[in-house]
Parts: sequence; C-alpha cells; structure tokens
Amino acid sequence: MKKLISSIFLTLFATLTPLNLADAVTFKENPENEFTSQLKEKRVLINEKVKDNKTIQTSINKKSKEASDLYMLVFSGPIPPSDEDRKKVEMMEMDLGTIAEQIALTEKAIARRVKAVNLSLKNQDYNQALSGYDSIVDLMGKQHSNLKKQEETLTKYINFLQSLRHK
Repeated sequence: MKKLISSIFLTLFATLTPLNLADAVTFKENPENEFTSQLKEKRVLINEKVKDNKTIQTSINKKSKEASDLYMLVFSGPIPPSDEDRKKVEMMEMDLGTIAEQIALTEKAIARRVKAVNLSLKNQDYNQALSGYDSIVDLMGKQHSNLKKQEETLTKYINFLQSLRHK
C-alpha cells in the first residue's frame, strides 16, 4: 500500500513539476507582456496628443502668416498707428515670444525624455520606460496648453491688427 501511495505521489509530482516550471516561466514572461501592453497604451496616447498638437500648430502657422501680412499692411500704410497702439502691438508680440520660448523649452524636454525612454527600453528597464512615457504625456499636455495659449493670443493679435487697419 505504501508503495502504491509512493508511486502515485511520485507520478503526480513528476507530472505536476513541469506545470510548476511552466507557471514560473509564464510568470516571468507575464510582466514583460503587461509592460508591453502598458507601453503600447502610452504610445497610443502620445500619438493622439501629437496629432492634436499638429492640428493646432497648423492653425497657428496659418494665423501667423495672416498676422504677418496684416502687420505689413498696418505699419507700412499711409497713416501709421499711434504710439499707444504700437506699444500694445509690442506687448502682444512679447507675449507671443514668451509663449514660443515655452513651447521650444517643452519640445527640448520632450526630446530628452524620448531619448531617456529609448535608452530604458534598450536596457529593458520597463518601469523606467513607463515613468518616462508618463513624463512625456505630461509634457505633451503642457505643450498642448501652450499651443492653445499661443493660438488664442495670436487671434487677439490679429483682431487688434485688423482694428488698427480699419481706423
């Protein structure tokens, strides 16, 4: 009877051991799959933000051209704007310049984060890569708000230049 129980035990042990080994391998591979899916989600989110930002940037580029043309019409016209109006234009231009600097700094920060994430992925440091992607998402949000702010300021600038043109 003891031999029968021992042989059943050994048979069960022999058949269950590979399952435990397979579970250990699956457990080891599972975190990478989990990280991979999280990394893909972050990339999708970043790509959506990039598309949104490109849309705003396209609008800004069109408005910048319009503002440049209006500026030339207003300041090269027969009746120059008053000193007060010139100061308002200069203030708006300074605001636009400040926003443009913030956008440039944010772009540099994003580029640094992308480089760090790529290095983390190369070294298979997935936690660091996820953290880097979170940082990129935050910076992309900041970039989006700066672009919106620039677009709004540019719209005000264009409206002001149009009002000067009609004076």
